[in-house]
This record gives sequence, C-alpha cells and structure tokens, in this order.
Amino acid sequence: VLGTGIVIVSLVAAGLVAAGLPARAGSPAEPPGRDAGAPPTAMVGAASRSVLPLVDGSTDYVEEAELPPPDDATSLGVFVPAFDDGRIAVGNGSPEAHWVHDDLRARALAVSDLRGHGDIVVVVAVDLYMVFRTDAERIRQEVAERLPAHLADRTTVLVPATHNHHGPDTAFDVNHDWYEHMIGQVADAAAEAVDTMRPARIRVGAGEHWFGMTDGRDPQIIDPSMNVLQARAANGDVIATMVQWNNHPEVTLGWEPPVDISDECATLGWTGEQASECYAEGRYFTADYAGVLSRTIEERAGGGGL
Repeated sequence: VLGTGIVIVSLVAAGLVAAGLPARAGSPAEPPGRDAGAPPTAMVGAASRSVLPLVDGSTDYVEEAELPPPDDATSLGVFVPAFDDGRIAVGNGSPEAHWVHDDLRARALAVSDLRGHGDIVVVVAVDLYMVFRTDAERIRQEVAERLPAHLADRTTVLVPATHNHHGPDTAFDVNHDWYEHMIGQVADAAAEAVDTMRPARIRVGAGEHWFGMTDGRDPQIIDPSMNVLQARAANGDVIATMVQWNNHPEVTLGWEPPVDISDECATLGWTGEQASECYAEGRYFTADYAGVLSRTIEERAGGGGL
C-alpha cells in the first residue's frame, strides 16, 4: 500500500511537471493569470459526469458522504445495500458490489479550430474496464442527438476507458439498466464539452515516467512514454489537463481492506450459513490510480483532469 501511494504521488508529479505545473507535494497551483493575454490557438471545452450506479434516483449518496481520502487504504467508502438497478458486478471482481470508495466519472475534452468552423474532436475518458466499439458507436449517436445538426455533422467522439478493473463490469456480467444510464452520462459530458468551447491556448509536454511501471506477463512490453496536453482560457484559467500514460490501473485488484464489516454483512444477511459471504474483496467501486490522478490535477491545477 505504501508503494502504491508513492506510485500515485510520483505519477501526479510527473504529469504536472510535463504540463508546466508545480510538482512538489502540497505546493499551490500556479496563479490563474499565467498565460493570460497570450493569443488563443483553439476552441476548447470540458465537462464531466458521474457514471456510478444510482441510489434513489441519484448519486447524492456519494456526494453527501465523507468519502475516504486517496491515501486511506483501509476504508471501503460508502456502504450500499442495494442499487436502483439491482445487482451490479465489479469488473474483475465479485458478481455483487456493495461499497463505493470513490467516484467514477466520464471526463470530456472538446477541441476545435479557433474560428469554430472546423472539425470538432471530443475525447471522453471513462473510469471503466472497457467500452466496446458497438457501444462507442451508440454513445456517438447519443452525442449527435444532443448537438445541433451543424455541430453534430463535424464532431468526432473518441471513447477511451481507463481500463479500471474496479468499476461496474462492462464486458462479461453487465447490468444493462445501469449501462443505459452510463451511456447517457457519457453522452451528456461530451455534448456539454462541445457546448462550452471557448478560445483557449493549448500547450503540450512529453517525456518518460518509469517509476511504478510493470508487466507481469511474457513477453514483457513496457512503454514509459507520458504525454500531457493542457488548455487554458484567455484569462489563464485551466480548462482541462489530459495525461496519457501506459500502465494497468489494477492497484486495488485482489485487495481486501482490513476493516470490520460485520454490521454490513448482517444487513445483507451474510450470517450463519451465509457467513462465508462476509468479505469485501472485489465488492467495492473505485477509479484506482487513474481517478486519483484526475482528481489531484483538478484540485491543484483547476479545470478538468483526464
């Protein structure tokens, strides 16, 4: 767990350095006026939506709760006896989730030429295991329906998943009611990113980040490349920062926090003959280190982080 924390801090620092931001832990973000007055180079917008399953029709159960900080390796987060859509499996985990450690989001970045008349490219990064091509096509269709025709006709939507192993299953044991909700949330984020495009200045950084990289299978293939893109508005405020790095987000895979869950198990009926079901491994949602990276960049730099 200590090593995991070091990896996350190191990764955040590398991403911020590549984007030209302060990397020292605890250091303040740059003054919002940096690059203010510099000529814009593109139109950029950003937006995000939660893709967590709903409880009583919303995600207020998470927003109102005190979720554990990213360095808390023992708390399971919010206990959820039942989601609105019923049983929801954890990708590479249990067939039944009952805790939410942190939010899962779809984060969108839309970019077009400065005149606003050229092609529009939207990248929507989703804190999930995978999004199949047919489902990505459905999301593109939903985005097009949300945009005016003159924008939809020239908008290309890319839907990468972070390959997070601890979100709702999107491949093998899919809850289709939740999946429909997720598609709508992703499409909403993409459409809002397009709607909020404004003049911005884009800067990029590239380098290598080796610390924390591993490949547990032969042949071992490791690519330490790190690429960062950041868009700032005319007043210097950050609109979004996008980080691309190649590593499996499976820090929490197989980890069972050492906490007493006997009360929760009693609520679920996992007592007596069902006592063997009283365990938390693979039964909680988290965005893993990709979520920590995004949230930390948003807190330190402002704007969206994906």
